[in-house]
Amino acid sequence: MGVLIGLVPALFLGHLPGMDEKGHWWEFFLEQLLGTSGGILIAAGAVALWLQQGVSPHDFLLYFLSGFLWNIGQIGQCWSFMRLGVSAVMPVTTALQVIGNSLVGAWLFGEWQGWQTNLLGLAALIVIVLCVFISNGALHIAKEEALVYVILLVTSIGYWCYSGFPHYVTNPNGLAGFLPQALGMFSGSLLIYLIGRHRLQHQTRGACEISRPASSSRWPRGRISFHCN
Repeated sequence: MGVLIGLVPALFLGHLPGMDEKGHWWEFFLEQLLGTSGGILIAAGAVALWLQQGVSPHDFLLYFLSGFLWNIGQIGQCWSFMRLGVSAVMPVTTALQVIGNSLVGAWLFGEWQGWQTNLLGLAALIVIVLCVFISNGALHIAKEEALVYVILLVTSIGYWCYSGFPHYVTNPNGLAGFLPQALGMFSGSLLIYLIGRHRLQHQTRGACEISRPASSSRWPRGRISFHCN
């Protein structure tokens, strides 16, 4: 049952880039980011009212920071989608998240014990990287495309922090941290929107548009399932 619950986030979150690519919504990725985090905040508020579980200031800060830093990874991914397209970026950003989260769990939380386990884990991660880049044609990329991949790599740190910070909380119930994490997401996306909307030329049109409901409604479902794991 736990495995099935763990697959739900991949189901709801994984197909969103394809939907947004089809609707050409990455042209408004600041609005997309703000609308997505707003939808998550609404869902988190409903869950908090239903559960009525408190969270300590220490845990609140960690959840809030993890949600705030999530925006770094999200904005880098959305910007890369707009530059190279979903089909080119999605395998790479997925691999970066798998690698980063694996290394955080292995070395920061000591989940890999012994040199043999570490060696085998590193070898598996290297295979993932090679397969993604070979299948994606990234071994023969232009200089401009290489810069996009570098930015994608750097901003993926935000995703790693998003997954890593909650490991330090004292309350093992992940749903208790859904609201503070959503507050961090919305605060960060609002800040990015207010700063970026006047500086990015391609954001001048449609600046009043907030993310499409079909997309925003699926993110909260994936987030709730993510916190249940």
